[in-house]
Amino acid sequence: IPLRLVGSEMCIRDSFFDTENVTEEDVRCVIADVASFFHLPEPEVSTKCETFAEVLVGEQAEQCEMSYNIEMLKEAGINNRDAFTLCFVHEMAHQLLWPYRFVLFRCERWMQELAADLTAGLYAESHLLATGKYKYALSRQKYSLTHPDGCLRKEIVEFGRHYWAVSYTHLRAH
Repeated sequence: IPLRLVGSEMCIRDSFFDTENVTEEDVRCVIADVASFFHLPEPEVSTKCETFAEVLVGEQAEQCEMSYNIEMLKEAGINNRDAFTLCFVHEMAHQLLWPYRFVLFRCERWMQELAADLTAGLYAESHLLATGKYKYALSRQKYSLTHPDGCLRKEIVEFGRHYWAVSYTHLRAH
């Protein structure tokens, strides 16, 4: 049951000292739920991955293909259902966003990553998911040619949460 503490984004389910036993079957269910939310076909899923998780879309794949490394994710702090869900929301957002070009930075890959992070924040707030573990894992990532610095990405997730909360409150008021 989601429970938010007053004055804090921290959720009891998001304690860094607690973990959930998230199984491969749980992860596959999360991926199916996220694909359904986005009205996308379920991707082909593989547990053989050199990184935390990745999705191949567009010309790279005949259909969406997702791979992940559950042990690597757990080591990074992605060790509860909410954090896994946000990880796969991020990856599935790539499937939605790959045809679009944002052209705000020289590196379009950075924009794609930030757009997927924003999507994760919007999803988290709209589904009352705890974000602490997901943002912590992001914040520890160094920038590269394909990914912006993790601290920026963490802030974009938080902006998505805030934007959803403000927009939802505004819609309810009218």
